[in-house]
Amino acid sequence: QDLSYTLASVSSETITATLLTGGVIQGTVTDGGNTAISNMAVNVFAAGSFGIQADTQANGTYSVTDLPLGTYVVSVGNNGGLQRQTVTIDAAHLQRTVNFQMSGGSITGTILEADGVTPAANVMVSMMQGSNLLVTATTDDTGIYRIRSVAPGVYTVQAGQVGGITPTGTVTVVNSS
Repeated sequence: QDLSYTLASVSSETITATLLTGGVIQGTVTDGGNTAISNMAVNVFAAGSFGIQADTQANGTYSVTDLPLGTYVVSVGNNGGLQRQTVTIDAAHLQRTVNFQMSGGSITGTILEADGVTPAANVMVSMMQGSNLLVTATTDDTGIYRIRSVAPGVYTVQAGQVGGITPTGTVTVVNSS
């Protein structure tokens, strides 16, 4: 693209500049049976800088666009995530595909309103290990949530805001089959 400007209203000079298109990181998140995982947080972090979150669509795909050249850590789940990969976007590789196949156990439950009968829809459920938020899920219209791809370990599960007044539960995942 040619850019022109005027110096001291007397002469002009033409500068030719090449504008680079922003990079794209895209991919698919599936479970161990190759079934798409929807509404899974995928985070893209630049080294020592910003982070961008995209949630997977119903078909398990995600896309983060307009990224400057550089090296990125892509993770599935909140913060450090459940899995992570490193990828570099450079002038020769503006589009990168980073797929995740999640394995492990799952934590499923039902959240009810205070009456103990009515399902609570659209409630955020957080899974933490120590003070580290790993992943969130949202209840469906029947109050059911599911957190997939959970490695063996001890986790705290809480409905509502992290550190809020809602009760928490401790869950132990004993194997990843």
